[in-house]
Formats: sequence, C-alpha cells, structure tokens
Amino acid sequence: QLATLDSKERPARESARRRLLEQVEDAPNWKIAWSRHRAGRSSLMHAEDDQDRLRGVLDLVQVMALEDAAPPSLRLDAGRLLVDGLRTIGRDDEADTIDTMLLIEFPDLYPTENAP
Repeated sequence: QLATLDSKERPARESARRRLLEQVEDAPNWKIAWSRHRAGRSSLMHAEDDQDRLRGVLDLVQVMALEDAAPPSLRLDAGRLLVDGLRTIGRDDEADTIDTMLLIEFPDLYPTENAP
C-alpha cells in the first residue's frame, strides 16, 4: 500500500492514500504522524496542481502538530518538505515561519550566520 503512493497512476495513488488515512483514524499519534508524512510527501512529489500541493502541505502540518509523537528525524523531514511545498504555492511568509521553527528545534543542522 505505501509503495502505491508513488505509483505513476493517479487513481492508484488516490486509492492508496484514502486507505492509508482511513486505517489511522483511531490509531496512536505516532502512527498518524508516519502515515501523514508519507501521504504528504507523496502528494507533493506527484502534485499536478496547487490543490494537490496544498493537500500535501496540510498533511505535513499535521505531522508537525503531533510534536512528541513524531520522532525528530520525521519532524525535520516533514518540516523541510513543508517549507518547500509552501514556497512552491507562493506562501513564502508561512515557509519562513516553519523554517524559523526548524532552526529553533534543530539548531545544529543550520550554519551560523558567520560560517564561511
């Protein structure tokens, strides 16, 4: 099912996305975080328009909102994908806000201002 999220065929991806998200409706938050990350990533990777991109962005926002339920590596990846997705749809202010949040949460992953 997860592999189908990367299918070249849109109907197959949509069906897999629907099934995945239905399965996690009452799941623990950690499972919701992983599922939303995967769905959001897929929506952004295979987006055909801004509506698809926005759907991916909203999935990734949910990952970020789950905070402690999502491991740091998942939050970081979701945040980076979210920033790129927001910039792609012209939401630069929101992208800057998320980028700042990532800088605060993961300061060791960003160069300092005076780095060569």
